[in-house]
Amino acid sequence: MPEQSPGKPLSIGHAHKIWAVVCNIALIVVVIAVYLVIVGLGATLPGIRSVVYAAPWPGDEAVEGSAGNRTSSAPSRVIFLPVVGKSFSLVGSNVFPSSTPTPLVIGTRELTFTPKPGADPTNTATSTRPPTFTATTTATSTRVPSATATRLPATATASPTVTTPAGPTATPSDCPDPYEPDNTKDQAIFLPGNGIPIQSYICTPGDLDYYKVNIQAGHIMTIELANLPEDYDLELYDFRYSNDTIAYSQNGDKQSERIIYLALEGGTYYVRVLPYAGFSKTHSYTLQVMVTDVKFPKPLKTAALIYKDNLADATQYEILLRSSEFGVSLIQANDLLTTDLRNFNLIIVANDTGDLWRDAALVAHLSAYRKPLLVMGDGGYQLLMALGLQVVASSDLQQDSDNQIEVLTPNLIVYRAYYPITVPRDGVLRLYHDPVPRTAITWSLLPTTAVVVGRDPQIPSSYPVIRIQDGVLFWGFPRPPRFMLAEGWELFANCAWWMQR
Repeated sequence: MPEQSPGKPLSIGHAHKIWAVVCNIALIVVVIAVYLVIVGLGATLPGIRSVVYAAPWPGDEAVEGSAGNRTSSAPSRVIFLPVVGKSFSLVGSNVFPSSTPTPLVIGTRELTFTPKPGADPTNTATSTRPPTFTATTTATSTRVPSATATRLPATATASPTVTTPAGPTATPSDCPDPYEPDNTKDQAIFLPGNGIPIQSYICTPGDLDYYKVNIQAGHIMTIELANLPEDYDLELYDFRYSNDTIAYSQNGDKQSERIIYLALEGGTYYVRVLPYAGFSKTHSYTLQVMVTDVKFPKPLKTAALIYKDNLADATQYEILLRSSEFGVSLIQANDLLTTDLRNFNLIIVANDTGDLWRDAALVAHLSAYRKPLLVMGDGGYQLLMALGLQVVASSDLQQDSDNQIEVLTPNLIVYRAYYPITVPRDGVLRLYHDPVPRTAITWSLLPTTAVVVGRDPQIPSSYPVIRIQDGVLFWGFPRPPRFMLAEGWELFANCAWWMQR
């Protein structure tokens, strides 16, 4: 017989344990390899680009394969991921595949992203608890050439860089487009917004088709571009304020495009169809525009918003609050003395009311109801002075421009009163696209009754958003929601919910 090897032989149990360890190591190696392959492909292969994907809150599980999907009643987390074979449109927090007939995510995010081709990839994640309607707002994204993929950056910017042709070219005489000339905004074709589709053509690489639609504040515009013979893009403009896009859809290849936009301000908006790659004189595209009213969620609380004469701004705040389950009544100052305020949970005072509070009768009528107050800008500060609040009498005003606040207490309840807001690590929270006029209250010594929501990042004794005492909150940014980023929209709504408690 052969001589046996020295040492104790392995038992079956030990063998199983070793096999389990080997399998686990192999699984980890496979997962890492797959991840590296995906990341590598996202930077090198056509058809793979960074997109936005929404998953049910609070978990991250996707409902429709790797492409996020959820119902309008479920809040969402928005995550940037490289996804193969799915292209999304981004309008606020509304993220949906172009092939889906109805929007998957309904919310109030206002985000402007400016991807820069060739920049270092950046991965970001944001979250929102949206209500049950499609939010307005500026949402943009820049198409990345199919050979490269650029992740969307974490920082929102006000003036997106959009790659567009230098200008329209003359449409050839053999182009069957029945609406030519329509190559500039001045030649834009009026569309009634009744959902009736039209057919038209992109006949050259520089052919641009402009259309215009009239819409009232608080109405939703759904724009569909379908039956594409080549890769076309869809853009939306409000030329009253900027030549930049306020929303657009840029799916790859011949996929349909869609924009859903809630107008905070009524007026004429412009739709542009342009070629990204290819054109056709023989096959038309289909464009459909439908304008509908918004169905807001049933209000859980009520607020009275007092303004002097700026109804347009007051209406924007009404839409913001109604989307956050606040019923809102707009009360012009001339009607205040005859208005019963007993049934309101909160009184909001607009920035344009400043000189009204010299009227002692108005001040007495308002103060008699002892309701929580959310006051804005100089008008709000003048009311606080007229109310004779001792804590305000010891303060001063600082008026300048800014678009951000420094958060001292990230776990303060106001940051989760309705929308969960994630405060950046440096504590600086941007509320508006660009610096806007701002009023801040300053104290040499902060009153013991005050709770700081946000102070000036550069001047520690200056407080643009602060609860001065129980039942009184000051919001120092007077610009309406149209200028806000998502965080500004959400923080204002959170302040309203915080104060009514």
